[in-house]
Amino acid sequence: MSNKNVILIIACGILILFLLGRTFYEQKEINTSRWYDNYSFESKDPYGAWLFHEMIMDRYGEENVFKNTIDTNLIQIDTGGYTYILFSNSHFDRDRQEELIDFAELGNEVLLIGESLFSQITEVYRNSSYDKPYKPGEIGYDSIFNMTFNDDTQLVYKNYRGSIKEAESFDPTTVDITGRNNFESLAMNSDTTSFFYRKNRYEGDFYHHTAPFLFSNIAAKQEFYLTHFNKVFSHLKHEKVILDCAYYFDRGLDDVQSDSPIQYILQEKSLRWAYYSFLLTTLSFLFFRGKRKQRVIPVLEKNENTSIQYVDTLSELFMQQDQNQKLVPHLQEIFYQRIKQKYFLSPDNENFTRLLARKSRIPEKNIEIILQNFKTGGSGFHYSDDQLIMLHRRLEEFYKNAE
Repeated sequence: MSNKNVILIIACGILILFLLGRTFYEQKEINTSRWYDNYSFESKDPYGAWLFHEMIMDRYGEENVFKNTIDTNLIQIDTGGYTYILFSNSHFDRDRQEELIDFAELGNEVLLIGESLFSQITEVYRNSSYDKPYKPGEIGYDSIFNMTFNDDTQLVYKNYRGSIKEAESFDPTTVDITGRNNFESLAMNSDTTSFFYRKNRYEGDFYHHTAPFLFSNIAAKQEFYLTHFNKVFSHLKHEKVILDCAYYFDRGLDDVQSDSPIQYILQEKSLRWAYYSFLLTTLSFLFFRGKRKQRVIPVLEKNENTSIQYVDTLSELFMQQDQNQKLVPHLQEIFYQRIKQKYFLSPDNENFTRLLARKSRIPEKNIEIILQNFKTGGSGFHYSDDQLIMLHRRLEEFYKNAE
């Protein structure tokens, strides 16, 4: 090996060691969770609703919880005594909202959990919780969500996005209750705004909770979670629940693309350097170890089918010597061997002819003629050319028509 190749190998080794050191000794938290809002009942991500679903099942019992989909017609339920719970930020059209109103008028109650406000049902509009501009450096200003219930219970939620270690400011949806007498505020976050209220609608009650993040999985790590859950559901009086699975949340392009493994690896610095190290190591291996170490293996000639030549030679010898009767035993042995391989029948079987006729769908009479020809050829008497030709034709006809 030349000195130039040795130096090149040493340089590549040093570079690989440097990259591996950067990869393994970099102290950085790798975030493997998805932090966008989906509130799926099956999702265990920070802003999934798996824990909420489990608490509903535990509170009401699985036998009293019924799953609903976006295509289900609630009008088919012609009785009262149900609590309909919708956990979603999807927009309901006018017909769907009227369906919920008719459902509530039967003596049922409806709990809507989501920031989207249903104008036909709630008749209220969005209000920003914070009117003051955000001040950089002011810790916890926009990351705290204060809650005060009607019984003066006070709870605090702290907003986390992307990491549980550092709170992040946000602007939740609330309802301005100034001058409104058509609904009852059940929980407020300021003197003039509410995030949980009830509106009486004929025979049924409508409840609207505008802060779904308070029911998320990540919120369960805070002390307020269980108290808040019990406070909200203490207002619901029915024991049977229709849980709507129609959780449709708009996800941006970045969220969809983040599902790509390569993009996720390239976004994380530690994984990115590990990925580059892997590529460099692979290329180095292909460059230094890709050379052929042995001579080219010559292509072997294809073996000829000598069995056919052997049969032709043997047949020609028998014909020249006029000894056709010696060729019949060979035909007989080939016949029995093929029957044994294909139909698993032995000539020693007492019902050989009948079983072979049943399996091959060849008339028993034709098989008996072939067997009789074998017997004649093996008796030692002269076997003419015509007899040999007829035997060959019968055998070919059998092989061709046998199933």
